[in-house]
Amino acid sequence: MSERIVLLSPNLDAGGAERVMLNLMRAFVARGFAVELLLMRRTGVLLPEVPEAVRVIDLDCRKPRQLIRTLRRYLRRTRPTALITAHSSLNWAACLAVRLSGSDVRCLVREESTLSVSLAALGWTTRWLRPRLLRWFCGGYPHISVSKGAAANYVATVGLPASNVSVVYNPVLDKTLTEKFTEPAPHAWFGDSIPVVLAVGRLCHAKGFDVLLDAFSRLVAKTPARLLILGEGFERKNLTLRISRLGLDGQVDMPGFVANPWAYMRSASLFVLSSRWEGLGNVVVEALACGAPVVATDCPHGPREILDGGRFGLLTPPEDPEALADAMQASLTGQAPREDPTDWLRQFGVAEAARRHLELLELA
Repeated sequence: MSERIVLLSPNLDAGGAERVMLNLMRAFVARGFAVELLLMRRTGVLLPEVPEAVRVIDLDCRKPRQLIRTLRRYLRRTRPTALITAHSSLNWAACLAVRLSGSDVRCLVREESTLSVSLAALGWTTRWLRPRLLRWFCGGYPHISVSKGAAANYVATVGLPASNVSVVYNPVLDKTLTEKFTEPAPHAWFGDSIPVVLAVGRLCHAKGFDVLLDAFSRLVAKTPARLLILGEGFERKNLTLRISRLGLDGQVDMPGFVANPWAYMRSASLFVLSSRWEGLGNVVVEALACGAPVVATDCPHGPREILDGGRFGLLTPPEDPEALADAMQASLTGQAPREDPTDWLRQFGVAEAARRHLELLELA
């Protein structure tokens, strides 16, 4: 097969969007496509997981303006069949580079998050300008949003016709996860009888780990438990100080990045998502697939769709540590309803998502 698919990402740091790119690459390679990964900077703990068949190219760009020039030259020189771009801060620049290159590359734009909420944390100029750049430069290309709620938000924020945006759930579940979750989780707490609550994600404001710590302090006032937070990020110092201030030293551990979080999910007594916002919430899908009970905030957007309105886990309001603590206690004491999610989770499989991407690129 002569078609060549190129995926563009800022880097391969640990995160849901980056794991999505890895899963798509594996699926495209398995289908016989030539695949290249363009990184603005060749950094990230997930680089060793890139399939050997994928060529990784370091664009050595720091800003979108540099990306426009560098990507335009790359597209003119190499003429790939398709380009998938998957970061709202880069999407407009990538689409402009496609237009300026004069190539006939088929472009697919992915929006991983809830755009209006992501923009709210930025400066006024960016909040005003970025939706317009996305509309001006990306409007003619097919778009993917990763949940129904995020898609509606994207359409409203950017001002695109709803027909331009397809909902395709992230490619989360494949044989890699099912092979790895049976491995032992290398943490001493799993050998004790005290329940272990698990959370996974970047240590950043969006993930709401400060709220989780407040909720956990309420929980352990009523029942013995321990909390593991896997991930790394710029909020580590603040969270560490909060742990001490709440008197949780010895009851909370933050081991950092873990290559196999699924083994922890398999061993945990409870998985908690405390996010203020999400695009989908891949870790909730992973936790369900690993057999963990789930409590998640009903944040915009994704957890409600994954849990089917509460059928497969408990939902609580975001920014509400008391409600989150009550839901954690209910789940740990067996008071939360649980259904087998196996059939439901098939819609989050890698094969289905890859097929939908290829359909939108007219390569299926």
